[in-house]
Amino acid sequence: MEFQKEAAIASITANVAKIFDLNTIGTLEVNKDATFFVSSGDAMDMIGNQVELAFIQGREIDLDNHQKALYRKYHEKYRIQN
Repeated sequence: MEFQKEAAIASITANVAKIFDLNTIGTLEVNKDATFFVSSGDAMDMIGNQVELAFIQGREIDLDNHQKALYRKYHEKYRIQN
């Protein structure tokens, strides 16, 4: 089972980089661009995956957006319970 998960992840990372001859992405190695994300939950599970941090070429990207800002605004205003 673990091998199947590793093969699935490789099919969307390292193998794609090889197909398109992209030498600076696909795996985490020295002298490659650090493009990756950190999530709570299983990254391959659409429902349980919650992306916490994301980096493109080693720079952290802002994951905040207009919808999240509105959620925070009205959650606080109406004290909505989850």
